Amino acid sequence: MLKQNTLRIFLLVCAFFLLACQSTKTSRQPNSTLFEFNTSKVQLLKWAAQNRIMFQFPDSTFHDVSYIQAQESCKILKEPVWSEAVFSTLEKLRSNVSLQNKIHIIEVKRGDYPKAEITKDLDGITYLILSYSILEAETIANSFSQIPCEKRSMPLESQKLLTVTFNLPKSSLVAQAIQDLPIRSNPERWNFKTDFIKYLAEKQTILRFSSDLGFEKSAEGKFFFTQFLNEQAEFIRKNKFTYFEYWMNEITQRSHAGSYLKVMALLPSKSLNYGMSTLENSHGLPFPFLGYKSQDGKYTYTSMNQLNDCLQELSSRYKRGLASIRTEFSTQADSFLHPGHICRTKNP
Repeated sequence: MLKQNTLRIFLLVCAFFLLACQSTKTSRQPNSTLFEFNTSKVQLLKWAAQNRIMFQFPDSTFHDVSYIQAQESCKILKEPVWSEAVFSTLEKLRSNVSLQNKIHIIEVKRGDYPKAEITKDLDGITYLILSYSILEAETIANSFSQIPCEKRSMPLESQKLLTVTFNLPKSSLVAQAIQDLPIRSNPERWNFKTDFIKYLAEKQTILRFSSDLGFEKSAEGKFFFTQFLNEQAEFIRKNKFTYFEYWMNEITQRSHAGSYLKVMALLPSKSLNYGMSTLENSHGLPFPFLGYKSQDGKYTYTSMNQLNDCLQELSSRYKRGLASIRTEFSTQADSFLHPGHICRTKNP
């Protein structure tokens, strides 16, 4: 009897210890987080930031991820095509001096076939547009196949696999599109400080650019995007954004798409909303954003301090959810943090 009681006590202590460890894991504080980013990718992004190379994507681009599918709900996801395009192109540019200082913006989008082409705005801003195509193939599994949700009881010859891949333009086509360009000029709107985009690059993150945003001007004739980057460069020197950095790390560790590359956005918002948003079918790409608006030729936008406070609220809600039976946020890698957490400015 004594032995049975001793065994029960031992098992209860072990169970309590395991629960305590799990609680510690899910409620760790941002200050104690060990940030883990891919060093080689971070270096490429910092090089791009130093050279004032920005990135533009249609929303639909974020849907495109290579995968192998055995059943409707059984997939093996690969790298998103847009992040593959960013890193392979930056590697090509950085390793070839003759291709440097010639473009301002890399745009990635789906097309009918893989191609690399150049377009320019009237003020000389140069876009490298990378179009990719989709390729679908249905095969019968064999002993060498990667099989999602593999069922050993099912014969291999009865399992059909759908493989979806994307063809990017070959590096030779990229080089051919760029090599004959002259050294780029830097018009007024491209003379911005790079501190903020370098700060994001250190978190394996890029700031999403859009052509419309790049041309927006205040009543005084100042380019808003340039002014925003210059102001943020000063702001990040004087402030720390603990919860922002914490969630950038969490997305890297827990999101499928975000483990390769993350995106931050500056979005038009009459209510000056800000927070962590998500895109449907983006395979787990939550993204932080700041809101901005123009009124009577004057631009206002939400601050990184506001965003940091908003993400602190997200941390509290997320941890409460993990401690309960059901969480209000997705914890799955292909839909992490869905549906997001939006904060609203009082009296915008």
